[in-house]
Amino acid sequence: MAIASFSPVAELLASKVRDHLRDHEPALPQQAVEVTVDTNSHLAEQRGAFLLRLLRQQGAPDIAQLSVVDVGCGFGALSLFFASLGARVTGIDVNANRLVVGREVARDQGLPVVFAAESMQSMDSVETAACDLVVVNNSYCYVIPDADRRATLSEVHRVLRRGGWTVLRNPNLWHPLDPFTRLPLVHLLPPRKAKRASQLMGRPRSMSRLTSPYGARRELRCAGFRHAHWVPTSHGYPNALERFARYHHVVARRG
Repeated sequence: MAIASFSPVAELLASKVRDHLRDHEPALPQQAVEVTVDTNSHLAEQRGAFLLRLLRQQGAPDIAQLSVVDVGCGFGALSLFFASLGARVTGIDVNANRLVVGREVARDQGLPVVFAAESMQSMDSVETAACDLVVVNNSYCYVIPDADRRATLSEVHRVLRRGGWTVLRNPNLWHPLDPFTRLPLVHLLPPRKAKRASQLMGRPRSMSRLTSPYGARRELRCAGFRHAHWVPTSHGYPNALERFARYHHVVARRG
């Protein structure tokens, strides 16, 4: 059942994410704490609404009453936002400690979200052809080995019904600045070398593997998605530069 406003959910998320970081990740710099809190609370509505708008532009139905899987959900902010719109949601993340936050907020707000501590490569809690939409928001970039990437997209394909949709939002390999450190071109290095180079320049960096818009589309098609398209967002970039935006968005549908 949809709720009137996401604001109370966002406020509760902000409080609980901040408490979690204080108790479980005390070494995190204060600036990183603030970014993490905002990203996983107040910004969830804006980001989630944007992804849903892209999906609707491609012909996807309204999210209300749909069965949704949020892959690599972190604290569960997007999962909770989708549930607030009337979707039935499963949030998947390997970090069980962070899922505690999502479970507590879902229980407090009466939202239909189930959280499962699983890897993206093996979503055992989700049955085959059980969902209408899979969202992969800023998480596929953390899957690095080729075999794991193939397994992840194979799982996305498996859990979708025929005609179901997926949307991937991830940092763009073609953007000139590394999204984690803002250093130029570091992200073009292999993941371990990129992390090492960033450390040498005093900029800690997450281990990740970025793709271009067309690289992500190619991987989806190799996973069995015949209809996979990079979607320009017109998000502050001239048309010719869209493909170099900081993030790219690829929408696919299972045939």
